[in-house]
Amino acid sequence: MRLFGHLDTGDDIPAPEVWRDELGPQSMVCVEDGETVGYVYCQVLEGVGFVRHVALEPSHRGRGLGRALMHAAADRMRGAGVEQWRLNVKPNNASALRLYEGLGMTVQFASVAMRMGWEIVDALPVPGPMLRVEPLESTDDVTVERALEIPGGLLAQHRRRAHARLLVAYDGEEIVGGAVFRPNFPGAYPYRAKSLAVTRGLLEAMRPYALPSKTFMQLVLEDAADLAAGLERAGARRHLEILQLAGPLPAKPGG
Repeated sequence: MRLFGHLDTGDDIPAPEVWRDELGPQSMVCVEDGETVGYVYCQVLEGVGFVRHVALEPSHRGRGLGRALMHAAADRMRGAGVEQWRLNVKPNNASALRLYEGLGMTVQFASVAMRMGWEIVDALPVPGPMLRVEPLESTDDVTVERALEIPGGLLAQHRRRAHARLLVAYDGEEIVGGAVFRPNFPGAYPYRAKSLAVTRGLLEAMRPYALPSKTFMQLVLEDAADLAAGLERAGARRHLEILQLAGPLPAKPGG
């Protein structure tokens, strides 16, 4: 897990059990002379693969190992019948952008991780009387993924994670938001909300599960510039700017 720090996200290094139970089973490592010098963590979803982490020891960069890890991830996805892949990258990571674009990926949209204290809830618009937030039952995962444009199968994967709280917001009968809240992080991803008022409703539903030892909370807002701006006006801060890239899986090297 020391390699996690090289992602430079500003997040705490996950506990060993997180690697053992969640990241490790979906990761591959790069080993040289008996030393682990890099890893790639990827999720295989319905029709798409998502590369979540690509981490290398700084002393081993510039030697093609990142590309080798990406091709290993592509092979795993191809073997699972996936033809498209996605990933997130920081806009200022020029070398990573060159690598991913060289593999046929292009920028789809910008995202941002917003950090805030729970007091921000009181600064957001009050939801209308028809808004309700409920625990998301597994039988409704597919319906919610389609309504909120969440990759198929992502909610089921998060449901298996320890302490995850899955929530869905309705305005009347319309699905207007959803979140997977992980108190231990603490934060919500995936996260969708059609307005700041829906965000308030979701945050109010998450708050009873918050841990007293955690002084902030994080929302990852994908392609939601207006929502990010509204939260910023209410007192949230931008923690991490992200670009999402996507494209077809590349051909095997030499294939």
